[in-house]
Amino acid sequence: MNRALSIILFIISPLAGVTFSFISFFLKKTNELDYYFFCVLMSLLIGIINSGKVLDSDFLNYYDSFINVENMTFIEYIYSMNKEPFFFLYNYIAYYLFFGNFDIYIVATTTIGYTFMCHALIRCHSLLKSSNVYLFIAIFILFLFPNIFSLSAHLIRQFLAMSILLILTVEFVFYAKNKYSYFISSMLIHTSSVIFGLIYIIKITNGARFKLYIAIVITFLIITIFIKFPLILGNLSFNNVFLDYGITRLQNIDKQFVDLESLNISSYIMFIFIVVIFYIFWKEYSINIKNSYILFFISIVLLFFIAINHGNTEISLRFSFYFYSLLPLSIYLFLSLVDIKIVRLYPLMSFSIIFLFLLPWFLYKLLNGAWVYNNISRIYFIGFW
Repeated sequence: MNRALSIILFIISPLAGVTFSFISFFLKKTNELDYYFFCVLMSLLIGIINSGKVLDSDFLNYYDSFINVENMTFIEYIYSMNKEPFFFLYNYIAYYLFFGNFDIYIVATTTIGYTFMCHALIRCHSLLKSSNVYLFIAIFILFLFPNIFSLSAHLIRQFLAMSILLILTVEFVFYAKNKYSYFISSMLIHTSSVIFGLIYIIKITNGARFKLYIAIVITFLIITIFIKFPLILGNLSFNNVFLDYGITRLQNIDKQFVDLESLNISSYIMFIFIVVIFYIFWKEYSINIKNSYILFFISIVLLFFIAINHGNTEISLRFSFYFYSLLPLSIYLFLSLVDIKIVRLYPLMSFSIIFLFLLPWFLYKLLNGAWVYNNISRIYFIGFW
């Protein structure tokens, strides 16, 4: 009954539908389906906001690549893009599925990415079985963290790739499932996903501490060589348009997006917080969860990778985005580890505090950030439909 009413309200007013769905969590006992339902509604709401974004920068490029489907055959389109074929396969299908409507495409793509990340959080929760309040807080942070929101309609390929990688990471760590198809898919959506292939390399250590440290050192050396000595990259060629695209991106990384601001100290504090949480999680759950060390491994590699490339704005920012997707997971694990009783006993108070902190930040980025969003009023009334 509550879900049906939420859907009706959402059709009339997306914001009202999401609000009622949120309130429902405090009115009845919830189950896993309730979380998925809320995630889909909230994802649609974010998607509707994204659909009003003014075409600019990368977003304009995504619009052009979407519209160009009409003028090409399937083979022509895939090869003309010259990169990440899975994403453009999705583009081609989506163009005809949504009748060439870019607004619907953005809503759908946003919904897919956010729902995938929610799925990863719910899968983690299904195994750890911590308080439902902790899961909902993590989901809440996922949707209100403005950095993730900015990515969802700016670097769309990486947003989709990192949502798949989050599922891959959770499945690998908590369920010991390799999910090679997830890794391959993410890599063919955004080349930077290749760094997560390290989890398959580290797997051969079987979690042994000495071997783990050796693997981290070797990984650091490989990363340093490839980034600090671009001439090595210049000599590599796979005679494949899609693989060579990734090499070219790394080879020319210093020439791209030179006007971007570097990461600030607050970003590094957040990254270190995530690394520390994953380290504590590894130490606490190493017996019960065999692959618990993977979260620490991948986060410390990312941190090192970003730090040594701090001067390369493009690459440091690109890889910092993966930390954003790990933030809600780290918050869930942090709450599970410390198990703050007052948070469990007074969930409404906890949500109010988070809401009062994150919502102004989210709204500030929405209304005063780098991008312009039109027709935001569509989330209040039936205007989008």
